Amino acid sequence: MVFPFWYLLTQVVLDNGPLTACVCVGVAGAQGGGVALKPEDFARAMKLCKFATSALQYEDTKTAVENLSKALSLLNTGHE
Repeated sequence: MVFPFWYLLTQVVLDNGPLTACVCVGVAGAQGGGVALKPEDFARAMKLCKFATSALQYEDTKTAVENLSKALSLLNTGHE
């Protein structure tokens, strides 16, 4: 399944069972200007979101925030 670039879907597993978390990101390119992202950039952003999800499973909010911040930066600027 392919999602638009502004919609990242990640599966978060909590004690109560699976919870789907959606992160909607406004990318400069969506407003008719800004950075052109390559497929590798999208893949890297998704990987960073997976790392954040893994950190949340261990209640490591610092690492989760760092990885989500890197993903947002990558999507907004084209680099972490």
